[in-house]
Amino acid sequence: METAVPNAMYASYDEILIQEDTASDINCLVNGLAQNGYIPVISYGYRSFELQDQLHEAYGNQAATAGNSQHQTGLAFDIHQYATVDENGNAQFFDACTLANTPECEPTLLAISIAAECGIAHPLGWDEPHFFDVTAACPGLDTFVESVQNPTATYYDELNAMIAQIQQECLEGL
Repeated sequence: METAVPNAMYASYDEILIQEDTASDINCLVNGLAQNGYIPVISYGYRSFELQDQLHEAYGNQAATAGNSQHQTGLAFDIHQYATVDENGNAQFFDACTLANTPECEPTLLAISIAAECGIAHPLGWDEPHFFDVTAACPGLDTFVESVQNPTATYYDELNAMIAQIQQECLEGL
């Protein structure tokens, strides 16, 4: 069952579709970021086969092949920017980045930390905006978050094969 990302979230598209179980985990992440003054700008959730194919054509190995994307499960989402709003209503935006000790990367690094507490992994260090809801993929087994947090896989198809194996083991273990 797919649902739209909660309305309280700032998003860059009209409607971001995700799996229903992922919505509560995203709310956990959004609330954690809000407590620290950040609003995530979610740019992708579920992607159709056609859209994934277009992205793979445009970005090559930086986007999974259609049929092999975590986004096609409705369990993955991208946060490309984070916003803060001052007392005068002025917004400041920070692009997703993961360089340690860099002030403009603080929101992304904080999001990765909070996400892990919410059962969400940041599976590829080089794909800074990408998050995957591990606990929705494998309910009750939060230990899988560490399994997909910055794994050795270098391309999406390898990572997705690893996650598919973890999901199968999860189903067999339940």
